[in-house]
Amino acid sequence: MAMTLRQLTTCSSPATHVLERRSQRRDRTYDYVLHTCVRHRWLADNWKGSRRVVEEGELRCGVLFEYRGYAEVLRSHSWEWVCRLTLNDLEDDHQGDVVGWLRAAFAELSAAGRSAHDGVRVALGHAVLAATVEQDPKVAEAAVLNALAVAETAEAAARGA
Repeated sequence: MAMTLRQLTTCSSPATHVLERRSQRRDRTYDYVLHTCVRHRWLADNWKGSRRVVEEGELRCGVLFEYRGYAEVLRSHSWEWVCRLTLNDLEDDHQGDVVGWLRAAFAELSAAGRSAHDGVRVALGHAVLAATVEQDPKVAEAAVLNALAVAETAEAAARGA
């Protein structure tokens, strides 16, 4: 199972709280592992898993190791930030059509003109391209998730998280 690295904040504080969700699946140990500082631990208030306090280490606040499958990670992006930013939900508005969802989110940000979300718009454009260029499906999925991870970090920066 592949791992996707996500960065939910631009906070430079060391992580002191860890949320781990163990997987029920046999092909992976975890669904995700999120590291936050004390100030940003609220980000995981609605997330399931076991929580623990750790010594300050090498990981910074907002680092998320994501082990779930493609569809689950897309839903997470939709719920956690894309829908809030663009009002486009993957399931409710696009019935799971990933390309339609990405295009709509990109168009929404493009219509707004230059803004603090320019980096998000650019990364969403990369996700659209990755989802529509003919290539190996697993390579396309990895490219989409990587582009969304960059967009998510840019969105966090734009809102000051």
